[in-house]
Amino acid sequence: MDIHVLGVGGAADPDYPNAAIAVAADGYRLLIDCGHSVPPVLWRKMPDADAVDAIALTGATPDRAFGVAPLLLRWAEDGRRKPLDLAVAAADAARIDGLLEAAGLAPQRGLPYAVRRLDLGAERRLGPFGVATAPPAGGAAAGLTVGLEWGGTRCVYGAILPATPEALTLVQDCRLAFHACDGGDGAELDAVARLAEERRIAAVRLLRVRRGRREAVAALAAAHPRLSLALPGQLVRLQGAGRPRPMVERTADDR
Repeated sequence: MDIHVLGVGGAADPDYPNAAIAVAADGYRLLIDCGHSVPPVLWRKMPDADAVDAIALTGATPDRAFGVAPLLLRWAEDGRRKPLDLAVAAADAARIDGLLEAAGLAPQRGLPYAVRRLDLGAERRLGPFGVATAPPAGGAAAGLTVGLEWGGTRCVYGAILPATPEALTLVQDCRLAFHACDGGDGAELDAVARLAEERRIAAVRLLRVRRGRREAVAALAAAHPRLSLALPGQLVRLQGAGRPRPMVERTADDR
């Protein structure tokens, strides 16, 4: 399972693109979240119009969903004909439809390729990945937390705190969790570190750190061996269960 960190920022971060990852395995690539500042990064990193097989949106907020329409339009211009799966929570479906309609992309119209709509909360498989979700505990703006399983290893993306029963099930024994920070103060990072130890999360990478707080949060995270900031451009490879190096991280190449 290869995870490309496309962005790490929140909705109003002037320096870092919105948090998003592209996860690939067995020739299939899933994009998780596509906020307003994500498409240019994706176009540079993965210029092939057929590079992405599915998009999963954890919410309908600007930093999670406002880049979808430009992405679909650009792929049409670049000659895409391969069908695309678009997975969103049922509660967000009407808002996502509104975004697409505002761009002239009414459901099943306006594109030279098919877009199949899926309920992210109900899907149990996307391509080679087993899928499970936990509902947002901090209100709809917090977004779904998504777990992906492949080859006996699991990655989790979203807010792993508050520790709801569903979130605890997702993170148990997972290899890597991307956590959307809620301020990123010392108390939050202490709680994340305790959760990682109790639930045997091998590594936690921090996303959506508030602008101006990255250095402070990085210093706080340094006190916890399993925690560090997610880095834009970083490539993480999660090997299948039983491999000698279960997780390999390549340093970020740029913003």
